[in-house]
Amino acid sequence: GDFGLIGHYKKILSDFGRIKFIFAHMGFYEPRATLDAVEGHENIYVDVSWQPPGIIKRAIAQLGESRIMFGTDWPYNLQSTSLKMIMDITEGRPGLRERLLCSNAEELIRI
Repeated sequence: GDFGLIGHYKKILSDFGRIKFIFAHMGFYEPRATLDAVEGHENIYVDVSWQPPGIIKRAIAQLGESRIMFGTDWPYNLQSTSLKMIMDITEGRPGLRERLLCSNAEELIRI
């Protein structure tokens, strides 16, 4: 768990601003601190795994739709759990659903 703490990465993330990073689990134990730390870094993405709906909504509001990606941490967490949260959060917002589930990752890896 300690490896996911944002404090370990702040220098690296700011020194390598052209490299794209995905911060898994939104920092896991400290998602709010992670979102605050990566907010101004357009090269840093986060995934939704292990985070509750309120944190995912905050991430969308704080970072925008294009830097959030679907993630599950399978086999430790069921895909259906993360998928249901995304489906609920994006109800009535098909463009947002498409971004979180697919197009953000496609754009990141240039498919």
